[in-house]
Amino acid sequence: MKKIHLLALGAGALLATAAAAQMAASPTPDETKQALIRLECEWGRAYVTADVAALRRFEHDDYVFVDEDGAVMGKTEEIDAVASGKVHFTTMQDGGMQVRLHGNTAVITGRSTVAGSYEGESFSGNYAWIDTWVKQPDGRWQIVAEGLAKLQQQDAAAPQPTASSCATMQ
Repeated sequence: MKKIHLLALGAGALLATAAAAQMAASPTPDETKQALIRLECEWGRAYVTADVAALRRFEHDDYVFVDEDGAVMGKTEEIDAVASGKVHFTTMQDGGMQVRLHGNTAVITGRSTVAGSYEGESFSGNYAWIDTWVKQPDGRWQIVAEGLAKLQQQDAAAPQPTASSCATMQ
């Protein structure tokens, strides 16, 4: 009986230690928000540098993108367009990001100034966007959905560097 009691005490102490370590290792909501802003910045840089391997890591297999015209693309389509050079980004300046946490899901909004080419034709503009990230069972955050809208001329002020912009994350 004494052995069972000692084993139970030992197991209880081990569980308490593991729980304390997990609580100590869990980031605060503000730390999580800052980490997600860094991920947004890294993801944007991966587009500008055409880093296909990084894009594959950031985007969930079920990733979906809705562009300014309402066209819907999946992960494979979007990454293939970057890998082939069909789409090429020369500038992607993000700013004004706001992160909203909902358990293991994060919704991030922001504005971007973007320039590049699509099928050899130049494009540029200012956009408002919304991204949805989900924390995976292995602890990684991956983007699962993105939508954007091109801003009209009167709303098209370029994002200014702030604490929630990529310019301040470098």
